[in-house]
Amino acid sequence: MWKSRIIISFCVALFLAFMFGAVVPAIFPNVAKIAAPVLCHDSEKMTVTSKTYNPEPGRTVTSREWFCVDQGGTVRSLGILPPVVCVALAFPPLFILMLIFIKPIMAATQTSAYAGSKAVHQRSTPSQNSKSFAMRLEELRQARDAGLITEEEFETKKQAMLKAL
Repeated sequence: MWKSRIIISFCVALFLAFMFGAVVPAIFPNVAKIAAPVLCHDSEKMTVTSKTYNPEPGRTVTSREWFCVDQGGTVRSLGILPPVVCVALAFPPLFILMLIFIKPIMAATQTSAYAGSKAVHQRSTPSQNSKSFAMRLEELRQARDAGLITEEEFETKKQAMLKAL
């Protein structure tokens, strides 16, 4: 269960970091200036230029380019590095947040799924109960092996099933 939590957290955090690193600087170019301490030297200042042009009627394109400019006026182009650094800076805190928030979401989902399967089994007739005991026990084992329930919960449910026979 913890492996799936880490994988889901990693994927969601990576997606959000890419959204922050690619989309936000495109719309709000000054946001990328948070990358200045990483990309520009102490004597340099990060600037951004925006160019808007119309390659064909009805279509407008805006391009952005980031530069480090020193006190002497020397310009050094940064290309796409500022958005990439924004992704790198956004990922660790987003990953930690996802690890915190994914656990309760996954627990709630698994609990409701288990409760739903339990309700289905409770509606069965007595003859179905005796015939499907092995199937229900196998489902319970699978839930335990998948990390949906603990070993103690497994034993409690198994004992309840044996008493119901």
